[in-house]
Amino acid sequence: MPELETVIVTRLEAYESLSALVGTRIYPLILPQSPTLPAVTYQRTDGPRDHCMDADSNVASPRFAFDSWASTYAGAKAVATQVREALQRWADADTDPVVLDSLIESDEDLYEPDTGMYHVRSDWTIWHYEGGS
Repeated sequence: MPELETVIVTRLEAYESLSALVGTRIYPLILPQSPTLPAVTYQRTDGPRDHCMDADSNVASPRFAFDSWASTYAGAKAVATQVREALQRWADADTDPVVLDSLIESDEDLYEPDTGMYHVRSDWTIWHYEGGS
């Protein structure tokens, strides 16, 4: 079974409005050195699972952070908008693992003075089945 991260990246790369901005520049954890912008980074920040009294539900709700990077504030905001539109309330019974729902929890605007890059970090909960559906 593919990792949830693979399914998420496939979703983001296939989202036409986001792809028009970043192409396939969607990276785990960190940007490459001297990156081409705009770009997106992502990371799993938490991994809770649902449990029942008699058995596990096989439902997980990990939290992810997505950073939308650009050389301008407006560029970072534009990328972040497309990430939000690609993921908000996303559910897909045809993915493996099955994505049940995707909800944005928060976002914040940031600036990196050492690199001169702007980014918008958005935090998400993505509900999905683990270990089969």
